Amino acid sequence: MPYSDRSRGAWAGWQKFSANLAPGAPSNWNYWGYYRLVQVGEKPVLLFKSNTHLDWPGATYLEAMIKLLAGDVKPNVILSIGTAGGAKTQDHIGTVRAVSAGTLYQSGKPQASWPEFKNEWTAGTATLLNAQFKQLLFSVPTKASDLQALCAQLNSQYGTNYTLAQLDPGGLNMGDATPQIDNQTGGGASLLTTSTFVVGTTAGIYQTYTSIEMDDAIIGEACTANDIAFGFVRNVSDPVQNAALPAKVQGNWGSAVYDAYGFYTSYNGALAAWSMLA
Repeated sequence: MPYSDRSRGAWAGWQKFSANLAPGAPSNWNYWGYYRLVQVGEKPVLLFKSNTHLDWPGATYLEAMIKLLAGDVKPNVILSIGTAGGAKTQDHIGTVRAVSAGTLYQSGKPQASWPEFKNEWTAGTATLLNAQFKQLLFSVPTKASDLQALCAQLNSQYGTNYTLAQLDPGGLNMGDATPQIDNQTGGGASLLTTSTFVVGTTAGIYQTYTSIEMDDAIIGEACTANDIAFGFVRNVSDPVQNAALPAKVQGNWGSAVYDAYGFYTSYNGALAAWSMLA
């Protein structure tokens, strides 16, 4: 998409998928998503921008969508890619982590009992390990002055008086000069899927996971039921939050950082996914 099309509400070349909608869904949910076919090397790849998620319209419909894709497309592998919250205190904004497993957060139940859905799909590494690959990555354009301005905007919006050091512990919202791409597919690493807004913090509660997002464990469960390999490629668009801050402030700051930089972090996430298929 050229920069001149930045205000468009839709992308050219994409088709709306609204056939065979599952019954009982909210009335304002009226299509599964948009799709288009591309070529990656010698492989045909169906890109799918979902309008169907765990938080809305719900897990039942997300599972139904995967079942439809399994029957119509018969994919060799389904990759779920996109933005995510950080879970590890060392992951700066823009870090990309790829895994082959997702754990489903369940409120009120011990963490050890949360269901995990995993498989042995392993990403291709030839392109990732190519010496020229890092030259394609885009450094997230964070600057201390911009983050300071974002801090001032947040304080003005909510009538607070937080410092940037409080909102950005350890400078996690400053992007690395070369974004970090971690391929942990085929192993035991898992991300965490939640149906509500849950954040990783400096207290390290969720640091055993690679990132926190809101779909993938359900996709993994549905892929397992339909005998399809799967993987998850997530870019950290809002790193871990200061555990000393109120939950509402953590959410507000994470949202502000996401709005400012999520577009940039997504570029490297998409590039990483492409490299794993190339």
